[in-house]
Amino acid sequence: MKQKRIVLYAYMLMMSGCMRPLPYQVEQAEKSSLKIEEQRYHMGAQTLTLLEKNFFEEAEVVYYAENEMELAKIIQHSFDSGITKVAYQSEEPLDMESVAQILCVVNPFNIVLKQYDVAYKDLNEHTLYTSHHIELQCMDERYETAQRIVKERLSHMDDTLSINEKIQWIHDDIIKHSAYQENIQESIDENAPYFQASGVLLDGRGVCSGYSRAFMMMAQEADIPALYVSSEQMNHGWNYVYDGSSWRYIDVTWDDPLPDQGMIAQDTFLWMSEQDFLNEGSHQLRPEEQEIIKQIAKAFFSF
Repeated sequence: MKQKRIVLYAYMLMMSGCMRPLPYQVEQAEKSSLKIEEQRYHMGAQTLTLLEKNFFEEAEVVYYAENEMELAKIIQHSFDSGITKVAYQSEEPLDMESVAQILCVVNPFNIVLKQYDVAYKDLNEHTLYTSHHIELQCMDERYETAQRIVKERLSHMDDTLSINEKIQWIHDDIIKHSAYQENIQESIDENAPYFQASGVLLDGRGVCSGYSRAFMMMAQEADIPALYVSSEQMNHGWNYVYDGSSWRYIDVTWDDPLPDQGMIAQDTFLWMSEQDFLNEGSHQLRPEEQEIIKQIAKAFFSF
C-alpha cells in the first residue's frame, strides 16, 4: 500500500504539470552530526552522522554509514538507547554479517540482524528511493534476568576499589560461582545456555564464551570497558579489558580450576602482558584478529 500511495502521488504531480520526484542521491544529501553523551559506556562524546529526511523516508531518524564499522556503531548506540530498529543509508552496499560480527565482540550475547529494504518507484519503474531498515535481536532469552543478577552481585563490590581491583573482583566472583561445563557435544546449538552469559550467571555453568560474556556483562555494569575475543584457531574465547591505562587480555575460563574447586580462583591469566598472554599463555590469535579487536576497541571506547 505504501508503494502504491507514493506512485500515485508521483502520477498526480505529473498530471498537474509539476516535476515528478527525482531519485534521491545519498551522496548529495545534507548531513548533520549527532553527538553522543559523554557519560555513555559506548562511544561517549563521539559523533554519528544523520541524513536529511527526504520525501519518501518514513523513519524519524536516518543515519549515514560510510562502512560496516560505522553501521555497527549506529546500531550499538540505538540499542543502548533502547531502540532495536534503525534506518540508514550508505553509498555502497554493506555486509550485514561483518556488522553482526563486530557487535558480537562488543555485546555479551549473540546478535541477529534482519535488514529489510523498501523500494519506491515511479510509473516507469525507475527507483526513486530505497529505504534500508535493520532490526536487532538479542538471542539470549534470559538476558534481562541475568542483568538483574549482575546488579545484585555487584552491589556487594566495594565502590572504592581501583579499576584493577574491580577487574579482579569480577573475575573471581564469576569463577567462585561457576563451574566449567565439560563434554559439550559439538552439535549443540551455540545459543544454548552454556554459551551465554545467562548460563554462567543464572545456572552457574558454562563454557568459555559463557564465562567471557558474563565477565562483559559485569564489567559493563561496573563501567569497565571490555570486549569478547574469539580465536578461530583455538575454538576458544576470552576478554580484552581496559584497566584505566592500557588494554590487556584476560581469560576467566582458564583461571577456573578443573575439576571445579568451589571458591578457589586462580589468577594465572589475569595479570599477563599481551606478549606473555599470546606467547607463554599458549593463546593463539592471528595478527589480523589482533588488529580487528584493537580497531573495535578504538571505535567503541573514547580514549
